[in-house]
Amino acid sequence: MAARRACLGHGLRAWSQRRRNEDTKEILQVKLLQAQKLEVVGRLAGGIAHDFNNMLCIILGCADLALGLAEPGGQIHASLHEILTAARHSSNLTGQLLAFARKQEVVPRLLDLNTTVEGMLSILKRLIGEEIRLEWQPLPSVWPVRMDPAQVEQVLANLCVNARDAIVGPGTIRVETRNVTFGTDPCAPQTSTGPGDYVVLAVCDNGAGIDPSVIKQIFEPFFTTKAAGKGTGLGLANIHGILKQNGGFIEVDSAPGAGSQFTAYFPRAMRGPEYSWLPKADQVARGRGELLLVVDDNESLRSATCEALRSLGYTVLEADSPGEALKHAKISLNEIALLITDMIMPIMNGQELAKQLRSAKPGLGCLFVSGCPEPLAYGQGLFPEKAGFLQKPYSFRDLSSRVRGLLDAE
Repeated sequence: MAARRACLGHGLRAWSQRRRNEDTKEILQVKLLQAQKLEVVGRLAGGIAHDFNNMLCIILGCADLALGLAEPGGQIHASLHEILTAARHSSNLTGQLLAFARKQEVVPRLLDLNTTVEGMLSILKRLIGEEIRLEWQPLPSVWPVRMDPAQVEQVLANLCVNARDAIVGPGTIRVETRNVTFGTDPCAPQTSTGPGDYVVLAVCDNGAGIDPSVIKQIFEPFFTTKAAGKGTGLGLANIHGILKQNGGFIEVDSAPGAGSQFTAYFPRAMRGPEYSWLPKADQVARGRGELLLVVDDNESLRSATCEALRSLGYTVLEADSPGEALKHAKISLNEIALLITDMIMPIMNGQELAKQLRSAKPGLGCLFVSGCPEPLAYGQGLFPEKAGFLQKPYSFRDLSSRVRGLLDAE
């Protein structure tokens, strides 16, 4: 009898183990499928954003040129200004698409968090819907932070979407900023990141709240309480990763029926000299007849760029490929004052083209253009000296400023 019970117990344990293995396998398969779906969506978003950036360049450029010809105060001038505003807003959307698709490198810069959030308010209102009121309560003297703006926007958008999903019917989402210092006040909350100054971005809602048993898991990848097809469980995990990457952290305060408050902490940044290659477009900088070589495989964008530069007083050679650019260089290299080239092109990229031209004419100025932000390796040998960078989509006011700046640096 004892042997039979032992055998039965062994069989039950083996069955339980198999069952657990099958459950684990099923969970992993679901997570793999979710990850594969996100990868496909990411590739699609990246491709759309890249093509759309080129079209936005043309819209921004042509509207900018026409704005300079229109009479200030007139209806045409006002309409062109609205076109420019909408195009710049669309460029922010493509930046978010590229960030989602992981096609955009992280480029930290000095930010005023209030300004970044205010630029997102119109998007957030559409995200949360008309039934939910969005309250914005900034601290006027908020400290600066150093982060990639796309990452801040991603954090804020994910937090507001989660808050929206927690509200049934009408409700309120409050976004606020403030400063906090850890380590000096014994009554202040302590954190494992150590003492220091932080800028707080808090998102509060009056929704259903979160059960205490769930709070411990909400930052885990693929964990979600939403129904199938309503969420991937990656939003809060991404937020946690972004903040950790930048030396910050996130806290949550919630209870069932009492709403939730997610508090993101960004390390305070000390003000200092900013990147010299950021465009300063206070006024249109005109040319003095200098010869420019413009290389871009997108015909519409290349034509619009060349037309703008000629209208500013430059002489322009245009090439649809690095090969065509090299042909121009054989004839006119000594006269070319500046190379303006797209970074990514078939057969040969912009950096390789610049290297070949500079081997024949050392010190040739270069302006690189791309839909992705300037690589983090800038200043570490990736780009040559006397080189600048301009991110698509750009206005021709930005373009004229960067071109004039590089030429004057000569």
